[in-house]
Amino acid sequence: MRAPTVAGVRPHLCPKESRRDGSALPWPPRAARSDDGHMPLKRDVPVAVFAAVTLAVLAAWASWFAGGLTFGDAAGGSYLLTNSAMAVTFTAFGAFVLAYRPGQRIGLLFMAYGACYTVSVACLGVVSGPWTLSPGWERAIDLIGVTVWIPAPVRSS
Repeated sequence: MRAPTVAGVRPHLCPKESRRDGSALPWPPRAARSDDGHMPLKRDVPVAVFAAVTLAVLAAWASWFAGGLTFGDAAGGSYLLTNSAMAVTFTAFGAFVLAYRPGQRIGLLFMAYGACYTVSVACLGVVSGPWTLSPGWERAIDLIGVTVWIPAPVRSS
């Protein structure tokens, strides 16, 4: 059986390089470069940050339920459900990227975005909890929870 012909490639020039079915590669082989190595796997910090975010979100939900509120209240107009989902998913994606590509900007961006929403969820959990706060503390925590995520979607010009 003759190997298929690919425009610009002469299969007889690289007989050692072939596919499993015996046909020639559609590109010429090249020497290995420094960036061809295995991706490093550094999971410690991203996984620890993701675990901290997950614990903060779970603590906020526990505080929410301890304060006598329901899941229906969370899904209503409180933003607890949506902010929790964004905190966990954005942080999970950022941790996944940073585990394989430490220092990657998109991974850092997703982690920062998730962290902003985690602070928002934590503030909502503190305000809605079973304890009573002074009006000044309640207003301060409310203000932080409402404004902390604002830098996340803003892009610099």
